[in-house]
Amino acid sequence: MPIADYKVRHATTLARTEIKTSAPNAHETAIVAMYKAWIWYAIAYKMAYADSEVGHDGVLGEPWKDIGLALLALLNGETGRDMDCGTMDHDIRAAMSARGIDTSEL
Repeated sequence: MPIADYKVRHATTLARTEIKTSAPNAHETAIVAMYKAWIWYAIAYKMAYADSEVGHDGVLGEPWKDIGLALLALLNGETGRDMDCGTMDHDIRAAMSARGIDTSEL
């Protein structure tokens, strides 16, 4: 499969707004929805507390990190056929790092 094919399928999966509930796309749709909600929460936090990132919050930082870790774990299960798990893994770790989570030992 050409490199461009998986990149296009992955980008299309992330851009999808409708919920695919049939196999083989149901799992990837759920993971992408959870990923987007997790990122949106971090964005909302930043909007509310402009001088801080959610990962630095003494109460909310750990649960937000735990959600990221759970997303990473879900990438080891059924994920459909269009989402690229390696790219998602990188993006999740990058999001954690950008928001104050130490990812060096994950």
